[in-house]
Amino acid sequence: MKRKGKRKYYLFLVLIFLLLYYGEHITTHFHMRIEITPLVLADLKERSKKGEMEYGEPLTTNNGREALQDAYEEVLDLACYLKQKIIEIGA
Repeated sequence: MKRKGKRKYYLFLVLIFLLLYYGEHITTHFHMRIEITPLVLADLKERSKKGEMEYGEPLTTNNGREALQDAYEEVLDLACYLKQKIIEIGA
C-alpha cells in the first residue's frame, strides 16, 4: 500500500473503533428530545411480565416479602452499577 493509502486506512480503522467504542455516547450528544415517560412505562410493563414469569404471579401487597428491605438492597445495587459506569466513562 502507498503511504497515503495506509494513512487513510488507519484513519478509517480509528474512526470505526471510536464509533464502536464511544458510539452510545456520541449519539446522546445530539440535541434530540426524547420523551422519557413512555420508555419508563414500557420498562415497567416488561419488568412486570418478567416478575410474573419468575414468581408465577404479579407483585402484590401482603406477599410475605419485606418491601423496604428489598427496595434498600435494590438501591445498593443501583449505587454499585452507577459507580461502575462513572469509573468506566471517567466521569
